[in-house]
Amino acid sequence: MSNYLGFQPSDTPNYYFVSYDNEDAERVGLIASRLSHSNVPLWYDYGIEYGEKWEAKISEKLSNTSGMILFFTKAILMKENSYVRKEYTMATDYFHKKLYIVLLDEIEKNDVPVNKVSWWIDIQEQQCINLVGVTDYAQIVKKITEALGVATHEDKMNQMIVNYRSLYDVGMMKEAEEYLAEYLKGQTLFGKAKCIADICTSNIEGIQIESSAVAINARSPLPLLDHRGRKIEFLDRYIQRKFDNVVFTFGQITVAHRFQGGDMDVINIWKNDKNIHTVLLANAVLQGAYYDRLEDIIYLVYHSEFFDGSDYNLYLGVSTVENPAKKAICNDFSRLVFLRKY
Repeated sequence: MSNYLGFQPSDTPNYYFVSYDNEDAERVGLIASRLSHSNVPLWYDYGIEYGEKWEAKISEKLSNTSGMILFFTKAILMKENSYVRKEYTMATDYFHKKLYIVLLDEIEKNDVPVNKVSWWIDIQEQQCINLVGVTDYAQIVKKITEALGVATHEDKMNQMIVNYRSLYDVGMMKEAEEYLAEYLKGQTLFGKAKCIADICTSNIEGIQIESSAVAINARSPLPLLDHRGRKIEFLDRYIQRKFDNVVFTFGQITVAHRFQGGDMDVINIWKNDKNIHTVLLANAVLQGAYYDRLEDIIYLVYHSEFFDGSDYNLYLGVSTVENPAKKAICNDFSRLVFLRKY
């Protein structure tokens, strides 16, 4: 069974089979996970139940795949009994599947063992996606998805916002709201978070929208109570949104963080002035909020500083609060790969 590549294999009917050598799992995972998060359905042999016939499962998945993506490296050529060669043969000679070869290493003549020369010649005759030396993952995803002919999440999201704006601009607010909600309904939580982040921060040029939320201009009635029932006399930053007859208030307070010697940002969420959730963040600024009424999920969008070991970088982060009227569960997306570095 393969290593975990950072995402669960796709369970959709239309998927691409990922073939790679386990020694390359780390760098393949960095690419494959980004493809998966960009709406490319991928399957690889992770999570096969014990007791299943592993080779039979591989054969079944190859027979039904939309195509095989082969991440080709020196490790594959060097390994005496690489199962990748067998997957290649099954995909091309037996099932006659479309093959997409992603070349990750510069391979010289001397790198090819004598018993792999014929196979390497076959590989070279294919139209390879050459990623040797390419480190920009946005460019990597673009090259692969263009070869696959697959629209990424970003492509679909951009088109969705164009369509949304066309309804919004002519005053068809209800239709625009329903269109956006329907789009989000079909996305994973990860995909929704990315879309909401772009909407709330207006990262897409020329787009200024409030989603299904209507801003309230009046100052929030104070004092509000925090999650411990204590009065809050001031808010460093706050946002109010009205959904039907429900008013959500998102308020940020920056407090001294005694243990680390820095600041801690506390974001409280009130539903009709009742505190329902608290999020603790380090060096963050609340940017926006969105309430998905169909799924009963609140999205908080913020900028957050992150120390990578050498410097502080500013990232776009998202947290979700699910079922706020029932039980609040916070999922923090502040360190996932889609985050936009500024």
